[in-house]
Amino acid sequence: MRHLIIIFFIVSSCKRVYSFQENEPKKAIIEIESSNATSLDSISVIYRDNFWSSVGGIIKIDAKVVSTGIYQVDFRNNEPVAYFTVLNRKMGRQDFLLYQCLIQPDDYIKINLLKDGKIEFSGRGSAKLNCVLNVQDAIKVWETKRADSLNTLYSSEKVKRPLQNLSYFKTQLLSSNQRLTSCKKIITTILEKYKNELSNDIIELIKCNIFGDLETENHRVFAFYYSKLSKLNGDKSSHEFQEFKAVYYNRSKIDFSVFPNKILLLSGGYQQFVVQLTTNRDLLGENGFNYINDRYNGELKDRLLTSFLLWSFSNSSNNAKYIQDAVKSVKTSYCKSILANLDNAVTVGKQSFQFELTDSTGNIINQKDFLGKVVLLDFYFTGCTGCRGLNEKMLNIYNHFKSNKNIVFVSVSIDKNFDNWKAGIKKQLYSHKGSIDLYTNGLGDRAPIIEHYKISAYPTLILIDKKGQIISSNPPKPYDITKEKELFDILQKAVDM
Repeated sequence: MRHLIIIFFIVSSCKRVYSFQENEPKKAIIEIESSNATSLDSISVIYRDNFWSSVGGIIKIDAKVVSTGIYQVDFRNNEPVAYFTVLNRKMGRQDFLLYQCLIQPDDYIKINLLKDGKIEFSGRGSAKLNCVLNVQDAIKVWETKRADSLNTLYSSEKVKRPLQNLSYFKTQLLSSNQRLTSCKKIITTILEKYKNELSNDIIELIKCNIFGDLETENHRVFAFYYSKLSKLNGDKSSHEFQEFKAVYYNRSKIDFSVFPNKILLLSGGYQQFVVQLTTNRDLLGENGFNYINDRYNGELKDRLLTSFLLWSFSNSSNNAKYIQDAVKSVKTSYCKSILANLDNAVTVGKQSFQFELTDSTGNIINQKDFLGKVVLLDFYFTGCTGCRGLNEKMLNIYNHFKSNKNIVFVSVSIDKNFDNWKAGIKKQLYSHKGSIDLYTNGLGDRAPIIEHYKISAYPTLILIDKKGQIISSNPPKPYDITKEKELFDILQKAVDM
């Protein structure tokens, strides 16, 4: 009888422990070793909840540091996968060592940073990372061979590099289409070798992600040369434009309809491609919001609308209505929450974020300090070429308003290194003498003001009125005379009110 009681106690205890663990979030472990000069102390691992990949405006989560070089990813919402990125943060900079890698609950992935700059994966769950790595290496080999053959061709005295005209643009797009076709074959061949190591769902997800990335890159090539053609011929109804678009339409495109909905739902690569496609209204023939709304349903539609609106609000000032419509129509709770926060952060008339940031003299500056003044916020980081260019283009605007006490120009840096930030201020590369320079206290893109305004691209301008309310989350950037006048008019109207 005594033995039975002991056995009963052990079994009961095990049941209780098992039940407790079942209620805890699932997790995965990433162990990083460095065989090169990279210090483990400067490495961080980030990911996002709800299997979001690289969508700007979605809050990033720092993986829990279990001990030096060991990180824990929590699947807090019982997600089947997550995407993690490994960063090397040093001297106020951050370099991507790995970007948007798949990880599943219960994985224990070991990453070795080798001396030659290469990366080695091992451990439970590493097969999917090695599979993607093999695909990427094979594509690089193919691209190197293609580049070598083109260089050989153009180095010949008989063959001259083509002029930048319609024929040249079509050739470049056809070359991109050929890359898509060739890479598709490479991917299919390599994935076949992993069918005994990976589940069918993971193989399909990897394929969908890479196909999405390839289509995204192909569309970028199309958009680049479409823009070039626009400068040569502004008539988009012309035969030249139709001929060029036909090359893209008639490409050997990826058929994403073969993927089940559950794969498309998890695929960051596919969703990125759809959002990229919606940026080109000339190609779609309709607004991106309507394009997604009419063609998708359920959680996938909610995710695509969320991704599209997060991208578009930073590139257009006319999306407030779409954001508000989406808040009402979207059913997926985590998407609705993101969109509600976006609406609250960027919609005209909403209250601005009440920040507390340090200025160049060490004083704490608050948003409320500027009540009664128009505020133009400019977000940047040291080394940002576009930020430096905008600063130069802002000179005329700044000189016109610099003696006006009803407006302030505030430059907010996301630099993590204080000394780098101060050095940039002295050189006036990113702000003007007399503007207010603020530092995000070493938090970089994790600063509350950055997360509140969903800033994912730099430079970003935000205009706030005298009452502390949003005038525009995307005012015109004065890169040309037209945009300069538009910004001047908006600022003058705000100052005069």
